Amino acid sequence: MPDSQHRRRELTYKIVLTAVLFALAIVLSTVENMITPTQLFAGVKLGLSNIVTMYCLFFMGVRPTAALVILKAFFTLLTRGLIASMLALAGGTFSVLIMLLLLWGGRGKISYLIISIAGAVAHNTGQLLVASWLTKSAYTLYYFPILLLSGVGAGIVTGITLRAVMPAIKRVSEYRPK
Repeated sequence: MPDSQHRRRELTYKIVLTAVLFALAIVLSTVENMITPTQLFAGVKLGLSNIVTMYCLFFMGVRPTAALVILKAFFTLLTRGLIASMLALAGGTFSVLIMLLLLWGGRGKISYLIISIAGAVAHNTGQLLVASWLTKSAYTLYYFPILLLSGVGAGIVTGITLRAVMPAIKRVSEYRPK
């Protein structure tokens, strides 16, 4: 097979897989919203759709992950409005940047669980910083301890869940163009 044809097939595969991952992220987010009990603290969620973002970052690379974060923020814009979208974009971007730094800096020596926890805390931190900027108030930063604890908990849940579903997700790569 000519090299250019292989590159086109590889690109098509990445686009389709990114679209499937985006759809899965939307489904997980919807399911999470349905099962989340009455929240004691606003904004505290498990972040199940971030399992998909972590998979994308760990196994597909930066570009598809950036596309996924932008698509998730755009979907949030359409379904929950501008402010929610800004928070989603900030949280997703900051989370991916921190996880990337840990992946590159740790050279494979940092566990996915630690990276997941750091990503969840970074996600909450990014959202909180944007909320502080939007409200022009530092008082929102008093919420940080709650978001720090919930980020650690959510990071543990998403990290363990990603590890549990990894065998099923890896089977998808068997369909990669050869």
